[in-house]
Amino acid sequence: MIQDFEQKIKTYADVIVKVGLNLQPGQRLIIGGPEARGAALDSAPLVRQIVASAYQAGARFVEVLWGDPQVVLTRYQLAPRDSFDQVAEWMIDARKAFVDQGDALLTVRGYDPELLRGQDPNLIGQEISAILKKYRPVSERVSSNAINWCVVAGPTPAWATRVFPGLPADQALERRWEALFRLC
Repeated sequence: MIQDFEQKIKTYADVIVKVGLNLQPGQRLIIGGPEARGAALDSAPLVRQIVASAYQAGARFVEVLWGDPQVVLTRYQLAPRDSFDQVAEWMIDARKAFVDQGDALLTVRGYDPELLRGQDPNLIGQEISAILKKYRPVSERVSSNAINWCVVAGPTPAWATRVFPGLPADQALERRWEALFRLC
């Protein structure tokens, strides 16, 4: 186990909130994952610390949208082929409600980069197109820096084993955290 892990993850969360997001007292914060999905369940220790750091920095309200990569993969494996133009609009609407009020948006990246390997690329493209179309009002606010926003790494076992192949998942995850802490 990483020495002083709890303190290091707290420091990382503080840097995310105070520097990356520049969260201001009274602002709200919504935390999610990439491509309008929720934050990966495996990133929970980091997300929980970010929530604590945000409240300590004066956040009025913090909301977390969770996602399960296995559920995403199961959709590609089993869902009707003509359903990939449908997206979870409520998840996008939640983000839109926050950015419309000038609140902060945080994306925690932690999904396995090869999650959809072997899946139909046409379906992936169809889903991404549907997401981007619905997400446009949020992405326009982000790309114009009209809100406080940040994208951060949230190491997960699946991602860590891609970065450190050949290591058991727990050791790869520890190495991934160590590398992240060194960088930050």
